Amino acid sequence: MKELAATGIGTIRDREKALTARFLEAVRDLPVVVCGTGDADRSMPVVSVTVPGRDMGRLARRLYEDHGVLVRSGLHCSPLAHQTAGTFPEGTLRFSFGRETTPDDIDAGVTALAHVL
Repeated sequence: MKELAATGIGTIRDREKALTARFLEAVRDLPVVVCGTGDADRSMPVVSVTVPGRDMGRLARRLYEDHGVLVRSGLHCSPLAHQTAGTFPEGTLRFSFGRETTPDDIDAGVTALAHVL
């Protein structure tokens, strides 16, 4: 809590938006579908993508085993939301950015995603 107060919520939000925007810009040329708004100003620092015709679990495993990139795959405890979004039953790959995430981490994650695709 002290760290949050010292840094300031606005500063943290600006940093998260910048990381999210960097990721969204970087995946534009990849064969992925971004779920949600695709707008860092209207998003949390969590981006779900899907790759038509690909198994999200296998992609997540390859990202981790081949590149050390951790993502969450599947329905994320929300199958009804995935039915609405049209990502059921495959689900999505979910990338999350936090206070320890760096711009280099974003670049490495996108490079790894491009490689496994």
